[in-house]
Amino acid sequence: MAARTHALNSVLMPTKRTTPTEPFTTLTQWREARGLTQEQVGNKLGLGSAAIHKWEAGKVVPNVDRLRQLAEIYETTPDALFYPPEAGRHVEELRRADALLRRMSPEQADRWLTVAEDLLGISVPKIK
Repeated sequence: MAARTHALNSVLMPTKRTTPTEPFTTLTQWREARGLTQEQVGNKLGLGSAAIHKWEAGKVVPNVDRLRQLAEIYETTPDALFYPPEAGRHVEELRRADALLRRMSPEQADRWLTVAEDLLGISVPKIK
């Protein structure tokens, strides 16, 4: 399964490798991408803008419930918050692809990935 996911990751991810950033340094990017101020986000969470600033500055780590709430505000998923907003689409695509791959036999998954490679005109080496 890991090999198929890795191969799919190589196909779907942009040429520039997108990796998680230091925890929560992308929160500012997500907020700004949604056109929100720290005050507006704080109001939605029942917090002051100082709390949002501390999260964005990496001084305080939001708990899991707050991450879920932020993800809802930013219209994404909690795990996508670790990536820049422009990579968020790829995180969702990988999640969907992984869900499909987990329901397939190894033979079905290999055929599915081969079709994707053919559509893109590329070949992703298999990991043995």
